[in-house]
Amino acid sequence: MTAFDCGRALEVFGTKACLRGGDEHKIISGHDISIRDHESGETKFVDLDEINDDGYQGHGGGDYGLVNAMDAIFRGEGSDSSLIENSVEGHLIGFAAEQSRLNGGTPVELNH
Repeated sequence: MTAFDCGRALEVFGTKACLRGGDEHKIISGHDISIRDHESGETKFVDLDEINDDGYQGHGGGDYGLVNAMDAIFRGEGSDSSLIENSVEGHLIGFAAEQSRLNGGTPVELNH
């Protein structure tokens, strides 16, 4: 996956198959995901159901929540400080999880 592109793309090359997905892939193939078996050359396609009601579209529903929070801020109904605080806290948790993983699952204390 790359952040240096206009759109989202995913390519995973495994020992048995290659998985592809993303915006451009869907435009070209007509499917959300394709899985191509290296040995047989057979390609299977997977189509994902779109859920647009507070659902699981875009970062597990996070995009929807972020847009709603920004809308509330612009309307003067929300708190802008919560967005950055939550984002920083989420990243700290991710970094701590990685540190714990690298150290055999040792707990990591967060001081923030």
